[in-house]
Amino acid sequence: TFDSFSMHATKLFSMESWSFPELKIPVLEFLRNEAEWTTSYLDEEIRVGRGATGNLFVFRRE
Repeated sequence: TFDSFSMHATKLFSMESWSFPELKIPVLEFLRNEAEWTTSYLDEEIRVGRGATGNLFVFRRE
C-alpha cells in the first residue's frame, strides 16, 4: 500500500542543462489499494517485480 508516489524529469525537450524538481504526489486514502507482485530482481537500490496481472514494476530506494 502506498501513501504517495514521486516522479522526477531528467531531460525535457533534449535540454540536459535544465534542472527539474522531484514531484511527490500524495495518494488520497480512499484511492489507496494493495497490490501483490513477485520479485524477480533485488539489490541494495532496485527491486523489479511483476504484478498479478502481468504489469512490470521497478522500485528504487532513495
